Amino acid sequence: MQYPALSRVGRPTIISIQSIILFRCYRSNSSNMDIAKIFNQQESNNSPLVDQRDGTHYPAGEDQDTFIVDTISGYLGGFRLSDILSTDNHTDDFKVTRSEYMLSRLRVLLIFFIVAVPAWLIIDLYTLSWEHFKPMIAVRISMSAVLLMICLQSTKKVGQKQTSVLLALTMLATMLFYAASILIVNSGAQEMPLAGYTVIPFLAISVMGLFPATILLSTSIMAMMAFIYIGLETYLGNLFSIEVFDALWIMAMTCGVTICIQSGQLLMLLKLYRESTRDPLTGLINRRVLMKQLTAEIEMQETIDRPFSVLMADLDRFKRVNDEYGHLVGDSVLKATARLIAIELRSSDVVARFGGEEFVVVLPGQIGDEALHVAERIRQRFEQTRVAIPDGIKIAISVSLGVTEYEPGERVEATLARVNATLYKAKEQGRNRVEFSQSEKFTNKQAS
Repeated sequence: MQYPALSRVGRPTIISIQSIILFRCYRSNSSNMDIAKIFNQQESNNSPLVDQRDGTHYPAGEDQDTFIVDTISGYLGGFRLSDILSTDNHTDDFKVTRSEYMLSRLRVLLIFFIVAVPAWLIIDLYTLSWEHFKPMIAVRISMSAVLLMICLQSTKKVGQKQTSVLLALTMLATMLFYAASILIVNSGAQEMPLAGYTVIPFLAISVMGLFPATILLSTSIMAMMAFIYIGLETYLGNLFSIEVFDALWIMAMTCGVTICIQSGQLLMLLKLYRESTRDPLTGLINRRVLMKQLTAEIEMQETIDRPFSVLMADLDRFKRVNDEYGHLVGDSVLKATARLIAIELRSSDVVARFGGEEFVVVLPGQIGDEALHVAERIRQRFEQTRVAIPDGIKIAISVSLGVTEYEPGERVEATLARVNATLYKAKEQGRNRVEFSQSEKFTNKQAS
C-alpha cells in the first residue's frame, strides 16, 4: 500500500497564517549626497594621507564604498540585496536586536507546540488503532520534551548564531516528528493519516514566516526540511508518484511566499532600526547606540581583559562656519567630518555623533598610546583637508581631540567625563591638537 500523499486526503487548502504587507521604504537621506565629493580637495603642497582603515563602521547594511549598489535596490526601498541575503553587512547591535526579536517569537511558538503536540493524543485515541497509538504516545512526548529543551535554551543570553541554530533545531525536530509519525501509521496494518499529519511540512514552512530571517538562513533550513521529506518518500517508495510531485510543488510555492514575507519583515526591521539608531545627518550611530556599545566593551574588558580607548573630537570654531556660510554649509561640514574620522578607523572601531559638532570614537583592543596615534592621524587628516562648498570656496577645518583609556572598574559615565574634560583641555591650549588624560592611580598602576 502506498502512502497517501496530500492529494489523497482531499488536497486540503493551505491557508497561510501570514499576510504580505506591501510597503515602500523611503531612501535614506544619507544616500542622497555623496559625501566623498565634499572633502576630496587636498592641499596641493601636501601628499595625500594613506587610508589607514581596513573597512568603515556604518549602521546595518550600509557601506558606501566597498559594495556595488544592487540593481534591484529601487525595488527594496533603497536597501541592497545584501541586506536581506545575509548578515555580513549588519552591525553587531542590529544582529543583537534582530536575535532578541526572533527569540521572543520562537519562545511563544515553542510554548504553544509544547502544549499542543501531546494534546493531540486525544484525537489520536479516537482515530488510530491501538497498535499505532502506543508508539505515537512516545513520539509525541519525546517531541514535546525536545521543544521544551529548545525553549529553555532560548531563555539564556544567546547571540545571532545561536538563535539561528535554535530555529533550525526547531524545524529539524518538527520534520523528524513528521517522519516518525508517518512511519508509524504506515507500519503493520496501514492506516490513512489524518490531514493533521500530512500538512506538518507545509505548516512548518509557513511558520518560518514569523521570523525576519535572511534568505541564506531560510533557504538552508527549508532545504533541510525538503531533504527529510524527499528521503521519507523515497523510503516509502512514493517518490515518483504524482501525489508526491504535487506535494513538492506546493511546498516550493509555500517556501517562495514565506521567503518573501521574511524578507519584508527584515527590511521593515532594518528601516525601523536605522531610523531609531542612526543620526539622520551624518549616518553615524547615535548616542543611545554608542552607550550600548560602550557597555558591551566594558563587559568584554571584564570577561577577557581586553582594553579599549575612547576618543572625543570637536570641530574648532564651527559656530563661525554656520554664521559665515549658513547652516546648510555647516551640515555639509558635519557630514565631511564623519567621513574624515571614519577613514582613519578600522572596521572594528565604532564612531558616533555625540551631539552638535562632537563625535566619539571607541577603539576596541587599543591602549592609550595606540589611541593617541589614531587621534593624531585624524587631526592631520583634517589639517590637510579643504571642504568644498557650492560657491566654489574651500573651507579649512580643524579638530581638537581628547583621548583616554578605559580604567577597569569605572562606570562608562566616568570615562566619558574624563575624555570630555581632556577635549576641552585641547581647546584651551590652542585647538587643532590632541590631549591625553588618565587618572593618577591608573597611570601609577600601569607604570609599576
